[in-house]
Amino acid sequence: MLAPKLLLTALAISFFGSLLVSAFAFPAGYDWRHTVMSSLASPQENPKAFRIVSYGMAVSGILLSFSAFYIRSSLQPWAPKWTAWARMFFILGGVLLTISALITPGPHTFLGLPKAHAKLAQAAGVGFALGMILNLPAILATPTRRYRAREAAMALICLPVTVFLTCWILLPMADSLASTSFQQKIRESVFESLAFWEWIGSVSVYLFVALLALAWQEKKK
Repeated sequence: MLAPKLLLTALAISFFGSLLVSAFAFPAGYDWRHTVMSSLASPQENPKAFRIVSYGMAVSGILLSFSAFYIRSSLQPWAPKWTAWARMFFILGGVLLTISALITPGPHTFLGLPKAHAKLAQAAGVGFALGMILNLPAILATPTRRYRAREAAMALICLPVTVFLTCWILLPMADSLASTSFQQKIRESVFESLAFWEWIGSVSVYLFVALLALAWQEKKK
């Protein structure tokens, strides 16, 4: 199995590196706040560099599946059953990300599933989110000497989820009670952009993996 530092370096290059290179080649000019990552992998929208993102994402999915074993190794002593489920969902997310990356974005069908790229990518995100959330019982049970790492891990799980729920569920619920101008501001903000949340989620997952693979790899005492 890859050493943690090597895995994290390879993951950063394959995921963020491929996105960065493709963004520079994007004809329309890439705005991470409003342009979804799938646009970078589209032959129609990014004809010069779409393969870079596709292959980079596919490799990233494989590496994220490997990282699930590091995460469980770090947390297993404090919640074996929870971490076993968390590992399963994290691996599922990695597999779905790899498959989605090899499917051309758009209306293409895969095994009878229409718009397979988008749906599999979204399912991958759900898998990673569940994998992170199911590790919470183990994180909460860790020794107090790991206070900083524990709090950082909880923030990486809870903050994106809290902001997402606030902006996508609570604000729309209050939308009907707000003024028209307030409603318009919310709709035009980055918080209503899928691309923005793709980046928030991607960075959160990477930092979570890095934290568990490095800060938590000390020998259990």
